[in-house]
Amino acid sequence: MKEKLFSIWMVIFSLLIPIGLAVFNHYIGSRLLYLPKGLLGEDFPLESRMYLSKNYTGNSYSLNIHSGLNKVKYSTNELGFRIPYVDYSKEIILMAGDSILFGAGLNDWETVPHILQSEVDLNSKFSFFNVATPGKSIAHHLLDLQNQIKAYKNKNSRIKYLMLWISFNDLEEGIDLQKIQRRAQKKNLNLKDRLTLRFPALAVFYKTLRGRTLGNPIRYVFNSVFIKKKQYRFERILQNEPEQTRRFFSNSRVVKKNLRHLRDLIALCDKHGIVLVNVITAYNYNDIFYQTGFSEYLEDILKGLGQKHIIKLKDIYHANPGIYPNITGRDNDFSHFSFKASQLIASRIGVYLKSIDNR
Repeated sequence: MKEKLFSIWMVIFSLLIPIGLAVFNHYIGSRLLYLPKGLLGEDFPLESRMYLSKNYTGNSYSLNIHSGLNKVKYSTNELGFRIPYVDYSKEIILMAGDSILFGAGLNDWETVPHILQSEVDLNSKFSFFNVATPGKSIAHHLLDLQNQIKAYKNKNSRIKYLMLWISFNDLEEGIDLQKIQRRAQKKNLNLKDRLTLRFPALAVFYKTLRGRTLGNPIRYVFNSVFIKKKQYRFERILQNEPEQTRRFFSNSRVVKKNLRHLRDLIALCDKHGIVLVNVITAYNYNDIFYQTGFSEYLEDILKGLGQKHIIKLKDIYHANPGIYPNITGRDNDFSHFSFKASQLIASRIGVYLKSIDNR
């Protein structure tokens, strides 16, 4: 009898734990993540990652015992992209990227596009259009460019520059181009996506159980409370990133598919007279401080595709070594940078834009 009762209670607990975690994620965890829940609301639950909620303003909160409470403001324009707002009477600089360019963890006014837009010399001539959203890949950037070219046919303005923020891990994203488009438009969906749209809560619950990510929000919330900024040596490593890694990614089918998307994007820029400026973001600490790392591998790929305008963030850091301790915020993430690093990056990109625009 006791064994039977014990078995019943074990079954009950096995059901209650995931349900309890799901409730925590929905009502508490989602409000303490690095992005506010409502920001991605209009793209939920299919998560095409092509846009954000339109005309949104909200805050994310995080608590840390070392640095206190952190509040970050996120705002979007009428098109569902992060501000600044677009002035169509000026030439457009389209800025495409993922959460790094989007500015995850940064207030609106701390992001690179916003700082660039506030520069008087640039503001008088250009309007910066930040179409970056978290989770975007090269396929998303190609679709963004296609969509914006179509949109500008009806406006007395043109895209003069495309600033493509790209990282080595973008080559590893395997999502299908047509699938992104269908999910963004919510049309011609397959059965799985139709069910996800019809039963979003159940779909998310199933997805997190299947991917074993149900505990991620609660882990993030509690880890962020105690995380402490590490002390790094910040010394250049006179070694190269292992060639084995390069060969592995070079032979990957996913990489080859993304390179096709990248070629299509380059060809589209050439066709419409858009100047493509590639900004290679840092992959991690080792990428920044290795003599030859992932950034150099990506630079070789871009040069092989005939690209002339290439900016590496690691080069900006090394030219200004005083920024080393301030590259990251408080989470030791060297791909997502702090406000101080954002100011430095915007300043150097602004100088680069002025130099090529005056040629």
